Amino acid sequence: MGRCGPADEAAVPALVGVLEESEDHGVQEAVVEALGRIGPPAAQALPAIAAWAQANPWGARQAGFASGAIRGEHPSYLAAMGAGLADADPAIRQGAVAHLRRQVYGERSLTEVLPLLRAALDDPDPDVVIRACTGIAAFGRETEACLPTLRGLRRRGAPVAGFAIRAIERAETRAAGE
Repeated sequence: MGRCGPADEAAVPALVGVLEESEDHGVQEAVVEALGRIGPPAAQALPAIAAWAQANPWGARQAGFASGAIRGEHPSYLAAMGAGLADADPAIRQGAVAHLRRQVYGERSLTEVLPLLRAALDDPDPDVVIRACTGIAAFGRETEACLPTLRGLRRRGAPVAGFAIRAIERAETRAAGE
């Protein structure tokens, strides 16, 4: 489902059915994300997403990102995440980074997601920075441009420093192995 896009409009009714019938929170989150990636062609899913968010308050941020992408408030689901990173509410920024962390696969994510995660390293909220470090660590060798910022985070203190060090070690280990 992570590769859904506007061309997958035909899948919307089935995805709505899964969202309404599944009791697995992970499946529900993946469906909402997929609907957000489909964007405006998934407009018929908005009532189901709103109902899901109301029944599952922990999913309200993700529902908001997906709904914004579907309503065309952002050109894509990733753009909605980028907008979330600029929100004044740290909880929204944390949610945006958490969703970005799940997008770290493939060439597209390298060019679109890594810069957003890199920007999140400058966030004043330590939880946002920690989540960004975790996402960046998944890229490995490709994170070379992030290394100076990650190295600077070592002075920020625990726990941020620990996550930054792990991201640095993972990037350097993957670079040495490739």
